[in-house]
Amino acid sequence: VKANSFFGRHLTIADDYLFISDFRSGFGQVTNSGLVFLYMKGNDGLFEYQHRIESQSPHEDKYFGSSIGVSANYLFIGCYGDAFDTNGANELDQAGSVEVFKIEEDGIDYFKKITSPERSEYGHFGQEISVNSSNLAISDNIVYTKGTKLHYGKVHFYRYEAFQINRG
Repeated sequence: VKANSFFGRHLTIADDYLFISDFRSGFGQVTNSGLVFLYMKGNDGLFEYQHRIESQSPHEDKYFGSSIGVSANYLFIGCYGDAFDTNGANELDQAGSVEVFKIEEDGIDYFKKITSPERSEYGHFGQEISVNSSNLAISDNIVYTKGTKLHYGKVHFYRYEAFQINRG
């Protein structure tokens, strides 16, 4: 673990998986892009490091791993500093996103990116995530309406089933 690391600030455990974030790290890559580390439980009951999970589109101050949630076969990773929409365009500073990964027996694969339906600068969408067996709640801290900054937050609710995530 590096000095000034935020390793362990956010973590979650599910079955034999342990996910630990360092959302301020880039390990020599992009500053504050963030990483999530995967540990698996061995036969001895101890968790062993497997590999790191990186954002599909790292950029400075993305904060990949600012929140983590896991349920069923999905891993949800918040990126409250993400500046880009689902197409990698329309830059808004720290609008935020959640990257979704599918957990399979042979590995963990990127599935999709979720952004706020009301993207705004410094919205920090994805700073907090809560999940259960079929529901996902994502924070959206600041919302702008027609150029006016409204100092309140929202929580967006989603239902997910096999290979579909729908806003509730």
